[in-house]
Amino acid sequence: MAGYLIGQDESAERAMALAHQAWSEAGDPHRAARAAFWLGLMHIDRDAFAQASGWFARGQRIVEGLGECAEQGLMLVPVGVHVMRSGDPTAALPLFRDAGEVGQRFQDHDLCSLARLGEGQALVQLARTEEGMRLLDEVMVGIVANESSPLVTGLLYCAVIETCQQVLDLRRSSEWTEALSDWCVAQPDLRAHRGRCLVHRAEVLRYFGAWGEALVDLERARAALGDLQRPAVRAACYELGELHRLRGELDAAEEAYFEASRRGHDPRPGLSLLRLLQGRTEEAWSSLVGQPGASGPGHQAELLAATVEVALVSGRLDEARSAADQLGDTARRCGTDHLHALACLSAGRILLAGGDAAGACDPLRASVQTWQRIEVPLEAARARASFGAARLALGDGETAALEFDAARRVFLALGARPDLSALEQLAGPGADPLLTQREIEVLGHAARGLTNGEIAQTLHLSPHTVRRHLQNVFTKLGVSTRTAAAAVARERGLLR
Repeated sequence: MAGYLIGQDESAERAMALAHQAWSEAGDPHRAARAAFWLGLMHIDRDAFAQASGWFARGQRIVEGLGECAEQGLMLVPVGVHVMRSGDPTAALPLFRDAGEVGQRFQDHDLCSLARLGEGQALVQLARTEEGMRLLDEVMVGIVANESSPLVTGLLYCAVIETCQQVLDLRRSSEWTEALSDWCVAQPDLRAHRGRCLVHRAEVLRYFGAWGEALVDLERARAALGDLQRPAVRAACYELGELHRLRGELDAAEEAYFEASRRGHDPRPGLSLLRLLQGRTEEAWSSLVGQPGASGPGHQAELLAATVEVALVSGRLDEARSAADQLGDTARRCGTDHLHALACLSAGRILLAGGDAAGACDPLRASVQTWQRIEVPLEAARARASFGAARLALGDGETAALEFDAARRVFLALGARPDLSALEQLAGPGADPLLTQREIEVLGHAARGLTNGEIAQTLHLSPHTVRRHLQNVFTKLGVSTRTAAAAVARERGLLR
């Protein structure tokens, strides 16, 4: 156990195999079966599924000859996992519930936690998301209270966080990732889960806009993982690609996506969206259409959202509508806020592209409000940019300018260069996504030679507010003087 926790996987497996053999020879089948169970978990952790299957089969054979015991319940867990991953969560549910009853009967905390984990995951797969998440919360409360052994604790942390991310439940992902981080920090020599914890944390940080911290965590994760825990390594590579793409570092993003793919991680939708940024629209489309499906509702939703985006760019409005309908169904089944906002954004963009700017406003506004409430800045800014385009199409230039300005501030703060470029195009001819109407008004008076005090009196503002408006203008236009700002504004047709 100690060897596994400090990252010495091979020696840990050898020691546990020796323990299994010694207990078998000593006539202690209960401990021999439990050692076989631990060996199965250890091998699963590094993708050695055939060996894991062999150890679980051995453990099951041992417990068949025993009377009722906790080990029989333990051996129900991998059977339930296999049934669930084979696509039948309904059949898996009674297996996990039976395992949980055995765990309660023998007061085996590890077994109870593993059984509740499986039951919660099965319920989530059955789109009974709220019910499943409550069970997973119960599991996590027991972990925080140190009710489980260290090996099971690390496994449960990661499994619960991954389930939250499968349905894009960002609030729970964030809360439990921080708890996992605290657990890892409290054990300086721990390697078995530290790298994976950093990858989970980086993904959460990306959603919440802390991209610099996320990059640092990914570099630390890759150093901690080395060649261990291949699922976490490939997830780190993909996440690195996502951050580079969002920042406009296209070559670095492509390299990271290819590395993730070489290690067995689906590079979509990130690589597809990268191809779109590179102007390789048909490649982006072909990578999304006719390919194997996603592994979970969250991934499926992001693939569908990417399909909508690529379809709209390539003029495939019917295909975009079909993908958006599927995305809406996924969001309704899973019920998480992020999925709901994603579906509203896609629906709104399709209505806008189809010429129904008025109809687009409600779903776009709903997506903005949801993402602001759950504090996902990039997506909220993207939705505000689309809402601004809808208002602009309806002749409401004032609201459009406000929305474009708010979106641009977020893109600048994040360093989201591709989104900044897209915003310039989205505003359309004759409009400016940079300056609000008030800023244009202040700049116009400044260009005519009025002082800050005179502008303040004319517009019934305070001199401080005038200074702030002018400073915003300088920052947005990339200039440092009134004269230069006025020249740029005239080039854009904002001033006469």
